[in-house]
Amino acid sequence: MTWGALAPRLLGDAGIGWHIRNGEQMLRTHAITRIDQFSSTMSGRPWFAWEWLYDLAIASIHERLGLNGVVFFTALVIAATFALTFRLTLRRAVLPVAVILLMLSVGASIIHFFARPHVVSWLFAVIWFQLLDSSEIISGRETDRRLLWLPVLMLLWVNLHGGFLLGLALLGLYLLAGLIE
Repeated sequence: MTWGALAPRLLGDAGIGWHIRNGEQMLRTHAITRIDQFSSTMSGRPWFAWEWLYDLAIASIHERLGLNGVVFFTALVIAATFALTFRLTLRRAVLPVAVILLMLSVGASIIHFFARPHVVSWLFAVIWFQLLDSSEIISGRETDRRLLWLPVLMLLWVNLHGGFLLGLALLGLYLLAGLIE
Protein backbone atom coordinates (compact mmCIF):
# COMPACT_ATOMS: atom_id res chain seq x y z
CA MET A 1 0.00 0.00 0.00
CA THR A 2 1.23 3.48 -0.82
CA TRP A 3 0.57 6.77 0.90
CA GLY A 4 0.12 10.37 -0.16
CA ALA A 5 -2.39 12.24 -2.24
CA LEU A 6 -0.61 11.62 -5.54
CA ALA A 7 0.27 7.95 -4.89
CA PRO A 8 -2.83 6.50 -6.57
CA ARG A 9 -2.35 8.91 -9.47
CA LEU A 10 1.33 8.10 -9.96
CA LEU A 11 0.59 4.36 -9.95
CA GLY A 12 -2.47 4.76 -12.18
CA ASP A 13 -0.70 3.30 -15.22
CA ALA A 14 -0.09 -0.44 -15.24
CA GLY A 15 3.14 0.03 -17.20
CA ILE A 16 5.13 0.61 -14.00
CA GLY A 17 4.61 -3.00 -13.01
CA TRP A 18 6.08 -4.08 -16.31
CA HIS A 19 9.10 -1.79 -15.83
CA ILE A 20 9.66 -3.15 -12.30
CA ARG A 21 9.42 -6.78 -13.48
CA ASN A 22 11.75 -6.19 -16.41
CA GLY A 23 14.26 -4.51 -14.09
CA GLU A 24 13.99 -7.40 -11.62
CA GLN A 25 14.68 -9.82 -14.49
CA MET A 26 17.82 -7.86 -15.45
CA LEU A 27 18.98 -7.72 -11.82
CA ARG A 28 18.51 -11.49 -11.55
CA THR A 29 20.28 -12.35 -14.82
CA HIS A 30 22.86 -9.51 -14.84
CA ALA A 31 21.97 -8.90 -18.50
CA ILE A 32 19.83 -6.52 -20.51
CA THR A 33 16.59 -8.16 -21.61
CA ARG A 34 16.84 -9.41 -25.20
CA ILE A 35 13.69 -11.52 -25.55
CA ASP A 36 10.10 -10.73 -24.68
CA GLN A 37 9.08 -12.72 -21.62
CA PHE A 38 6.07 -10.69 -20.63
CA SER A 39 3.56 -10.53 -23.49
CA SER A 40 1.29 -13.33 -24.56
CA THR A 41 1.54 -12.64 -28.30
CA MET A 42 5.31 -12.06 -28.66
CA SER A 43 6.67 -14.25 -25.86
CA GLY A 44 10.12 -15.60 -26.62
CA ARG A 45 10.66 -13.33 -29.62
CA PRO A 46 13.64 -10.95 -29.93
CA TRP A 47 13.04 -7.66 -28.23
CA PHE A 48 15.09 -4.65 -27.13
CA ALA A 49 14.62 -2.96 -23.76
CA TRP A 50 14.93 0.70 -24.80
CA GLU A 51 14.47 1.99 -21.28
CA TRP A 52 16.65 -0.62 -19.59
CA LEU A 53 18.45 1.81 -17.29
CA TYR A 54 15.17 3.16 -15.93
CA ASP A 55 13.92 -0.41 -15.44
CA LEU A 56 17.05 -1.30 -13.45
CA ALA A 57 16.81 1.84 -11.32
CA ILE A 58 13.10 1.47 -10.58
CA ALA A 59 13.45 -2.24 -9.80
CA SER A 60 16.27 -1.42 -7.36
CA ILE A 61 14.13 1.25 -5.71
CA HIS A 62 11.18 -1.16 -5.54
CA GLU A 63 13.36 -3.91 -4.07
CA ARG A 64 14.58 -1.67 -1.24
CA LEU A 65 11.59 0.60 -0.61
CA GLY A 66 8.56 -1.02 -2.26
CA LEU A 67 5.91 0.96 -4.12
CA ASN A 68 6.28 3.82 -1.64
CA GLY A 69 9.84 4.22 -2.86
CA VAL A 70 8.69 4.21 -6.49
CA VAL A 71 6.08 6.87 -5.71
CA PHE A 72 8.57 8.97 -3.72
CA PHE A 73 11.22 8.75 -6.46
CA THR A 74 8.72 9.74 -9.15
CA ALA A 75 7.31 12.60 -7.08
CA LEU A 76 10.86 13.81 -6.39
CA VAL A 77 11.73 13.78 -10.11
CA ILE A 78 8.53 15.65 -11.00
CA ALA A 79 9.11 18.21 -8.23
CA ALA A 80 12.74 18.72 -9.31
CA THR A 81 11.64 19.19 -12.91
CA PHE A 82 9.15 21.91 -12.07
CA ALA A 83 11.48 23.55 -9.51
CA LEU A 84 14.18 23.84 -12.18
CA THR A 85 11.62 25.04 -14.72
CA PHE A 86 10.49 27.72 -12.27
CA ARG A 87 14.09 28.75 -11.63
CA LEU A 88 14.74 29.08 -15.36
CA THR A 89 11.55 31.05 -15.86
CA LEU A 90 12.52 33.49 -13.10
CA ARG A 91 15.62 34.41 -15.12
CA ARG A 92 13.45 35.83 -17.88
CA ALA A 93 10.19 36.82 -16.19
CA VAL A 94 9.01 38.58 -13.06
CA LEU A 95 7.72 36.47 -10.16
CA PRO A 96 3.94 36.73 -10.87
CA VAL A 97 4.45 35.77 -14.52
CA ALA A 98 6.77 32.90 -13.56
CA VAL A 99 4.21 31.55 -11.06
CA ILE A 100 1.41 31.71 -13.64
CA LEU A 101 3.56 29.96 -16.25
CA LEU A 102 4.53 27.29 -13.73
CA MET A 103 0.89 26.69 -12.79
CA LEU A 104 -0.03 26.38 -16.46
CA SER A 105 2.79 23.93 -17.13
CA VAL A 106 1.90 21.78 -14.11
CA GLY A 107 -1.78 21.88 -15.11
CA ALA A 108 -0.99 20.82 -18.66
CA SER A 109 1.36 18.05 -17.48
CA ILE A 110 -0.69 16.53 -14.68
CA ILE A 111 -2.37 14.03 -17.01
CA HIS A 112 1.10 12.52 -17.49
CA PHE A 113 2.02 12.24 -13.81
CA PHE A 114 2.75 8.52 -13.78
CA ALA A 115 5.60 6.47 -12.38
CA ARG A 116 7.05 5.93 -15.85
CA PRO A 117 10.37 6.75 -17.56
CA HIS A 118 9.02 9.83 -19.35
CA VAL A 119 9.12 11.87 -16.12
CA VAL A 120 12.89 11.32 -15.96
CA SER A 121 13.03 12.51 -19.56
CA TRP A 122 11.29 15.75 -18.51
CA LEU A 123 14.01 16.38 -15.95
CA PHE A 124 16.76 15.67 -18.46
CA ALA A 125 15.11 17.99 -20.99
CA VAL A 126 15.06 20.87 -18.48
CA ILE A 127 18.69 20.28 -17.47
CA TRP A 128 19.71 19.99 -21.15
CA PHE A 129 17.88 23.22 -21.99
CA GLN A 130 19.49 25.00 -19.05
CA LEU A 131 22.97 23.96 -20.17
CA LEU A 132 22.34 25.07 -23.75
CA ASP A 133 20.66 28.30 -22.69
CA SER A 134 23.40 29.26 -20.24
CA SER A 135 26.01 28.72 -22.94
CA GLU A 136 24.15 31.21 -25.11
CA ILE A 137 24.03 33.86 -22.39
CA ILE A 138 27.46 33.42 -20.82
CA SER A 139 30.58 33.23 -22.94
CA GLY A 140 33.95 31.99 -21.84
CA ARG A 141 35.83 29.01 -20.59
CA GLU A 142 33.41 28.14 -17.77
CA THR A 143 30.59 27.71 -20.27
CA ASP A 144 32.71 25.36 -22.35
CA ARG A 145 33.23 23.14 -19.30
CA ARG A 146 29.51 23.10 -18.59
CA LEU A 147 28.78 21.95 -22.12
CA LEU A 148 30.96 18.91 -21.50
CA TRP A 149 28.08 17.60 -19.41
CA LEU A 150 25.92 17.25 -22.55
CA PRO A 151 27.51 13.97 -23.75
CA VAL A 152 27.36 12.53 -20.23
CA LEU A 153 23.69 13.44 -19.92
CA MET A 154 22.96 12.07 -23.37
CA LEU A 155 24.66 8.76 -22.56
CA LEU A 156 22.30 8.35 -19.61
CA TRP A 157 19.25 9.78 -21.37
CA VAL A 158 19.37 7.42 -24.37
CA ASN A 159 19.18 4.46 -21.99
CA LEU A 160 16.44 5.94 -19.81
CA HIS A 161 13.82 7.10 -22.33
CA GLY A 162 13.28 7.85 -26.00
CA GLY A 163 12.74 11.52 -25.15
CA PHE A 164 16.47 11.98 -25.76
CA LEU A 165 15.42 12.96 -29.29
CA LEU A 166 14.16 16.23 -27.81
CA GLY A 167 17.67 16.90 -26.57
CA LEU A 168 19.05 16.38 -30.06
CA ALA A 169 16.37 18.68 -31.48
CA LEU A 170 17.21 21.39 -28.93
CA LEU A 171 20.90 21.03 -29.70
CA GLY A 172 20.14 21.40 -33.41
CA LEU A 173 18.07 24.53 -32.77
CA TYR A 174 20.80 26.14 -30.68
CA LEU A 175 23.45 25.27 -33.28
CA LEU A 176 21.26 26.71 -36.04
CA ALA A 177 20.62 29.86 -34.01
CA GLY A 178 24.35 30.20 -33.36
CA LEU A 179 25.08 29.91 -37.07
CA ILE A 180 22.43 32.48 -37.97
CA GLU A 181 23.68 34.85 -35.30
